[in-house]
Amino acid sequence: MKKVYTNVWRLIDKIDDNAGMQMAIDEAIAISCSKGKSLPTLRFYTFEPAGITIGYHQKSNNFDFDEINRKGFGFVRRMTGGTAVLHKDDLVYALIIPEDFLPLKIVDAYKYLSEGLILGLNNLGLNSYKRNKSSKRREDSCYLNENPYDVVVSDKKISGNAQARINGIVLQHGTIITKNNISELLDCIILQSENRKILLNESLKKITSIEDELQKSISLKGLENEMRCGFEKLFREKGIVLKRGTLSDYELNLAKKLYDEKYSRDNWNYFL
Repeated sequence: MKKVYTNVWRLIDKIDDNAGMQMAIDEAIAISCSKGKSLPTLRFYTFEPAGITIGYHQKSNNFDFDEINRKGFGFVRRMTGGTAVLHKDDLVYALIIPEDFLPLKIVDAYKYLSEGLILGLNNLGLNSYKRNKSSKRREDSCYLNENPYDVVVSDKKISGNAQARINGIVLQHGTIITKNNISELLDCIILQSENRKILLNESLKKITSIEDELQKSISLKGLENEMRCGFEKLFREKGIVLKRGTLSDYELNLAKKLYDEKYSRDNWNYFL
């Protein structure tokens, strides 16, 4: 790893907002960091209302938008890769940090950052670890993708993650699955009923959640605290200290602009 230019990074406590605005905030922070206007940042957030995000290169023509609207879900395209995720009752994190801080290889960067997730989940009493398999990609759901940096419990995915890079800044965000809502996501994808049943059965074998593993619910605030502790421990080894902060006026204004001009627009969110 190369030199990091500051050893104080910003921690932003959980923000609740709609799907498009959350994506706009992530990008605004990344742009601000790339210009030296903001510190490297770890933030947590939830989607209000619940929403589906799809990967940057994913087509939208196999989604049932009548069903998405009936359920009241938001829908937005991420600037990062991967495929569809339903954000409902989950905790999402975003890391916006210098590329120089991470290993050169993208897979190794994922593996390093996944250690923070593992430390946080293990604080809850879960035996989480990195998947030790080669990549296997599906076009429909990120939950079914298999990557060597996935965080798993009992060999089932409990966290999915995606990355983008902007002018020397890495944006990595991902979800920690608290409840298994895969059936609701599959309801929103145009599938033959038999294929939907097959995918659901496959999903239940490959995906788990904190509630499934602990056999009890956990507050999002409690989960946020443990995940923060996990990343603090990981970064402390590199001399990085997390200090609580808030979004700057520049970031807020830029996020609103990105939302209005990009993440709320059909020409960004939908293409065949």
